Amino acid sequence: MKIPALALAAALACALPAMAAPAVDPVAANAEFLARNAQAPGVKSLPAIQYEVLRSGPADGPQPVRASTIRVRYEGRFLDGTVFNTSADGNPDGIATFPLQRLIPGWIAVLQQMRVGDEWRVFIPPEFAYGHRGKDTVPPDSVLVFRIELLGVSEPPAAP
Repeated sequence: MKIPALALAAALACALPAMAAPAVDPVAANAEFLARNAQAPGVKSLPAIQYEVLRSGPADGPQPVRASTIRVRYEGRFLDGTVFNTSADGNPDGIATFPLQRLIPGWIAVLQQMRVGDEWRVFIPPEFAYGHRGKDTVPPDSVLVFRIELLGVSEPPAAP
């Protein structure tokens, strides 16, 4: 009786990989998500980057330029909702200050469209984030979802 049971176990072990769910192509899955998301109410698009305005600051408020230093509150999530980074990490007031030109291309593009007081949800495809390589806690080919509140802009000093 043990031999047929072992043969059945071996046959099942060989068949399991064939019965497993097909591997998901992250590039295709990202494209599908972004195409669907582009149709969602309130979602707007820049070239390749999508955003949703959650709150608008004054229409005449300052906008950063690439050389600006920005003050923001933000939270970064993966598509599954997992938080991977937030301005609250290591900042008691929850505010982070960055030179804009040192950030990922998606942030550089989006923040130059925002005004102080704006709060946006931004959907950044991998090619404007960490690409096929990923970085630290960000896996390769990840669409990143950020909630960004622009609190302030410091302009670079004028050239002499």
